[in-house]
Amino acid sequence: MQFVADNLFALPETQKLLADEWSVVRQRAARVAAGPALSLSPLRRVDEALLPTHSRMVCLDLDDAGWTGDVRCALSSLPIESESIQLVVVRHIFEFLDPACGVEAELARVLAPGGLLLVFGLNPLSPWRLWCSRHARSGMRRPRARSASQVRRLLASENLDLAVDEFVGGAWPSKPGTLHVDSGAGNGARWHGAWLLSARKQRVAGRLVRLPGNRQRSVIQPGFVQAPSRRAGQ
Repeated sequence: MQFVADNLFALPETQKLLADEWSVVRQRAARVAAGPALSLSPLRRVDEALLPTHSRMVCLDLDDAGWTGDVRCALSSLPIESESIQLVVVRHIFEFLDPACGVEAELARVLAPGGLLLVFGLNPLSPWRLWCSRHARSGMRRPRARSASQVRRLLASENLDLAVDEFVGGAWPSKPGTLHVDSGAGNGARWHGAWLLSARKQRVAGRLVRLPGNRQRSVIQPGFVQAPSRRAGQ
């Protein structure tokens, strides 16, 4: 697969959806301890560099060989220390990956105890699915929408504590508009374009876990985000 300009997520409507999602990320990030953050997405966006609460962020996006961006690595071999990331944001990755690729295990491994994992996916019950199908008929790559319950089972198998499903993006694609975020099934929330799963690793941190011998260490350097952390002094 080749994630270039013909990607569905490069269209104005899906860019609006991604912007709405990142607004939610910014809100939730303010409730998480300051520290390193990791963002995984099918297409690099400028807004991923704008997270004032977490001044160190690694941004990765998909290509044919695995992850590319701030580092290059295989899908199931993130070169990051175990339990070192306070905030992990995953947007629309499971629409393109085989469920058996092992990404969910890596997400659980790098997430720090008490850290927050946010996973977004296209809602297969939303009218957005019809819009995606129309663009697929014109030759654009169509993501495989997976339900929140499917991804929830994958994450639950990694002993992560998951919150109630939430929804974002509105019921139909649009370029302008306001942010829509709803919890539960009320007010048509389940028709919105994307679902959101929140997960935490609640166990107490033990000794530092060494990386497996075949995985190189990647030191997360400051400077990926220009704005300083508001919580650095706390």
